[in-house]
Parts: sequence; structure tokens; C-alpha cells
Amino acid sequence: MGATIKITAKNRAALHAVIREFEYFARETLPTHVSNALLVVESFPQNIQNLPLRWLLANAVTGKLENLVMLLGEAAVLMDLAARDFDPTHQTAWPTNVANVKRMRDKLVAHRVENAIDSKKYTEWYKKQFGSFKVTFPFLLAAGQDLANISAALQQHPKFVVPKLQNNGPQPFQLESYQIADLLSALKRANIY
Repeated sequence: MGATIKITAKNRAALHAVIREFEYFARETLPTHVSNALLVVESFPQNIQNLPLRWLLANAVTGKLENLVMLLGEAAVLMDLAARDFDPTHQTAWPTNVANVKRMRDKLVAHRVENAIDSKKYTEWYKKQFGSFKVTFPFLLAAGQDLANISAALQQHPKFVVPKLQNNGPQPFQLESYQIADLLSALKRANIY
């Protein structure tokens, strides 16, 4: 259990707005992020000789993965907070996907350095359980859908303040394989890779 936060009418509405926005994100936007990341992972050759390009690609994909892990982990924390606000004795039984996202967030991303010093068990768990971007991104999509379902259930509670859906964030564009192929062709013509 995390820090105790006193829920007031003002921050309750803000919390509920975030939960509602997350459901929209998980159902409408997260699939595009995952699809784009997988397309990049699958389309770019592993033997890129251009070191800056190799560095950019590796860090972009890793950064997107870590960003999604943090976002999903934080969503779970906030949903648990809302559930405990509705019922102070509530103990969340997370679906396995969500429990694994929380573990990834807590042990591999948010507190990576402390846990790496203490033990390699979380890194080994990740490699055994997931092992690659091609497995991890679809897993994150499934966990996001589990969290969207939890969000929808929370929104049915009589104490849920129904905020207007804002959806102010930019929508990611859907990459197409021909766009990656065009980029690779341009990079080859320019002798960049």
C-alpha cells in the first residue's frame, strides 16, 4: 500500500477525471502506441551500422516501453486509491497482467538502480517472463485493457463523480509499414545506414 492521501471533494473530482481519461487512453490511444512501437521493432534491421541511428532507435523504443510501464503502473495506483476512497477496507485483487505491470514499474523502472544493486532477480524475472519488445508491448496492451475495464467498473460506483471527458491530449498517428520502408530507403540512399 502506498502513501495515504486524504481525498477531498476537489481532488476526488480530479482523481475521477484521470480515471475516466485513462479508460479512453487505454481503449483508443494505447493500441496505436503499441502498434507503432512493434512496427519500428519489426521493420528496422538489427545490423544498423550507423551508431547514432542505432542509439536513437534503441532509446526510442526503450523509452516508449518505460513510459507505458510508468503510465499503466500509475493508473493502477490511482484506481486503487479511488477504490479505497469508496470503501476504506477495499483490498485490490489485481489481474495478473496489472500485477506484473506494477512489478515492472516498481522494480525495473522506477527503482531500477536500487534493485539492481540489491539483486538481479527482477531483471532475470523480466527476461524469463517477457524477454523481448515483441512480447512486452502486446502484454502492456493487454494490461491496459484490464485497467480500462477496472476504470469502467469504478465509473459505475454511485460515489464516482462523472467529469466531462476532456481528451485534450494529442492523438498519436498510426505508422504504416510503407512509411518505415520509405524511411529505410531514404536512409540507404543517403548512406546513413
